[in-house]
Amino acid sequence: MKQRFYNLLTFFILLTVGHLSAYAQQTESIYGDVTKADVKMQYVYTMEEAFKQAREQKKPIFFNCFADWAIPCHGMNKFVFSDEKFCNYMNKHFINLFMDVSKGENKSIAQKYDIQTFAHFLVLNSDGDVLLRISGGRQKEELQRNVALALNPKTTLPGAEEIYRSGKRGKKEVFNYMNVLALAGNNEELFKKVNDEYMAMLSPKEYSRAENWTSFTSTIADRHSE
Repeated sequence: MKQRFYNLLTFFILLTVGHLSAYAQQTESIYGDVTKADVKMQYVYTMEEAFKQAREQKKPIFFNCFADWAIPCHGMNKFVFSDEKFCNYMNKHFINLFMDVSKGENKSIAQKYDIQTFAHFLVLNSDGDVLLRISGGRQKEELQRNVALALNPKTTLPGAEEIYRSGKRGKKEVFNYMNVLALAGNNEELFKKVNDEYMAMLSPKEYSRAENWTSFTSTIADRHSE
C-alpha cells in the first residue's frame, strides 16, 4: 500500500513537472521564436542617429517604441515588420528608429513622449516633434495607411489640429482631426467632442461607410438608439 502511494506521488510530481516544462517551452516560444522573426526594417538604434539621418535625408522618423515584455510588440515583429513589401515602403519614406523604451535610461524617453501602452509607435520630425501617434498593434495594410498620414502636413496630428482650431473646417477637415485623435487614443474627451461634431455632419446613409465605422461605433452606446 505504501509503495503504491509513493508510485502515485511520483507520477503526480512528474506530471506537474511535465506541465511546467510545457508551459516554459510555450513561454519561450512566445518570446524566443517571435523575437527572432525575420525583421526587414532598416533600423537605427539611437535618437541622435535618427535625427541626424532625418535631417540629411529630409524624412520623418518612424519610432518603434518597443517593450521586450509586451507580446503585441513581438507580434508586430513577426507579422508586420517581417513583410518585405511593407518594410520596403517604410525604408523608402522613413528613418526607422527602434528602441526598448521600457528599460534603463530609455524610460525617460517613454516619459517624455507619454508612452504608456504597447505596442506603440510615433512619427517624429527631425526636431523631435510628434507628427503622429499610433497606439496599439495594426495589420500591415492598416499601419501603412496610418503612417502615410504623416507624409501630408494636413493630416499630421499638429497639422490637422491647426486646421481644426482655425475654424475654417468642413467635413473632411473634421474627419482628419478625428482620425488622428482616434489613432493616438490618449485623449478620449477631445476625441468625443470632435467625433460628435463629425457625426452631426453626416447623413444617416453615410453612417455605414467603411471610413466612418470607428466614428459611428464610438458614438453608439445604446442598442435601442435609432
